[in-house]
Amino acid sequence: MFGWADDRRGGRRAVSFAYTGRRNRRPVPANVTHVRVEPTVAAIPPEAFSARRRLVEVELHEGLEFIGERAFGRCDSLTGMRIPGTVRCIDRCAFGGCQALTEVELREGLQWIEMQAFHACQSLRRIVVPSTVGAIGMGAFDGCVRMAEAELLEGLERIGDLSFRNCRRLERVRVPSTVKEIGRGAFNCCERLADLELREGLESIGSYAFFRCTSLKRVAIPATAKVIGEMAFDGCDRLSEVDLCEGLELIEKEAFICCTSLRHIIIPATVKAIGESAFNGCDRLAKVELRDGLERIGAYAFINCRNLRRVEIPSSVRVIAWSAFKGCKQLVEVELREGLESIERGAFAACESLKEIKIPHTVEAIDWRAFHDCPELARVEFCEEIERFVSENPMGQWWTNGVHECSLKTHHFLVNRRIPERLRLLGVRKWRSAIHTMLGDVPNIRLAEEYHDSIHSKLVSYEDEYHRLKEAAHLLELALLKSNILNQDDRVGDDSAAEKWQYLVHCGSTVVIPNVLPYLICD
Repeated sequence: MFGWADDRRGGRRAVSFAYTGRRNRRPVPANVTHVRVEPTVAAIPPEAFSARRRLVEVELHEGLEFIGERAFGRCDSLTGMRIPGTVRCIDRCAFGGCQALTEVELREGLQWIEMQAFHACQSLRRIVVPSTVGAIGMGAFDGCVRMAEAELLEGLERIGDLSFRNCRRLERVRVPSTVKEIGRGAFNCCERLADLELREGLESIGSYAFFRCTSLKRVAIPATAKVIGEMAFDGCDRLSEVDLCEGLELIEKEAFICCTSLRHIIIPATVKAIGESAFNGCDRLAKVELRDGLERIGAYAFINCRNLRRVEIPSSVRVIAWSAFKGCKQLVEVELREGLESIERGAFAACESLKEIKIPHTVEAIDWRAFHDCPELARVEFCEEIERFVSENPMGQWWTNGVHECSLKTHHFLVNRRIPERLRLLGVRKWRSAIHTMLGDVPNIRLAEEYHDSIHSKLVSYEDEYHRLKEAAHLLELALLKSNILNQDDRVGDDSAAEKWQYLVHCGSTVVIPNVLPYLICD
């Protein structure tokens, strides 16, 4: 039921209502200016006062527990709101679009601020979130473009997705130690946010959380944080200092992309993976420290970090992915450790200052374009076994210190097919020579990979033939030995090892086997 009284204030008609409940079917007049909600009212229903554009004042009393969805949505003239301590929930869009709302007082006892509760309240300048609030809903204060201060009290556990997005005048945020998660885009485009304090207790920083916070200069990630989400600090172009603590496990895709003022980063030992393009375009980044424990450097992770001069890859890293360090034009020194298994396409492409690199023996796969367009690269040094193998056969004529365009392709073939080891075990010199000759012809073949397969097939056929040959040799040896023994007396069972060796010598097996059988071999 509603009651009302008309008067004249400043030449303008004022319409006041005493709201006593939702039983009355009569709609609220569009020109209502003042509302008093009686103490007997426990809940304001959805859209009760929605779009009352002349409403300037609402009086709420203790006893009210719930403010419904869009209850005061688009009340364009509403300037202030004091929420009683008995209110437990402010539902979604309850005050959304109240463009003149400059002051909101939330009291202890409030538990839920739901999705877009104060969305696009463009004049709201300050908010204090009570300690009894467990979570701030998605977009709760999104678009509050004049909000300069948001005070979050201990007790809050989650800052929801887009909670403070586009709060363009927000300058300072202290995240309480009780907050476990900062949601996706929570402070997206808070352009004046310069002072950010994240405390121990925080576990996850969501995707886009601080996207384009262009005034942010320093951030310290607490040791309790496990994940920095995708594009979390993307475009923070004044961010020059980032402290990452032991405990962090994952830096996701594009987490610090285009942080063009960042100069130094230490990746803790607890980080297992650096995501795709995590530091892409950090063109002032001059020093990167990667600690043992890291397992994968993602695609484009440090692409176009133009001031990076040195990088040491720890032994725990298994994969350097596509274009991870591509375009690092001043990168002079790269140290790869034993344990690395794969260097993918373009990993160090267009590193114009790189002159030499040593590949550990644990590397099984190097894409042939891994060092593409590195004009100063004069030597790619492989493990001792490969270097010795190359130097001892016709490959050495075209290998050119490992920088020939066929070298990386052929290295992959040699390692994965275990060519040096298998040739050592192949006991026929003529066959070994044939394989060496084929390897020497690699640069003359247009389809190198298919040619590698043909070399492998040829070697397999030689190995099969050699195996059969060895079996035949054993049979021949036994036949010769038997022939000799049959001409001896019955003392053979008591012969010593030396005497048995003499039987082999006398029967001719030590001469026949190594010298006669090779002539039986067909090409």
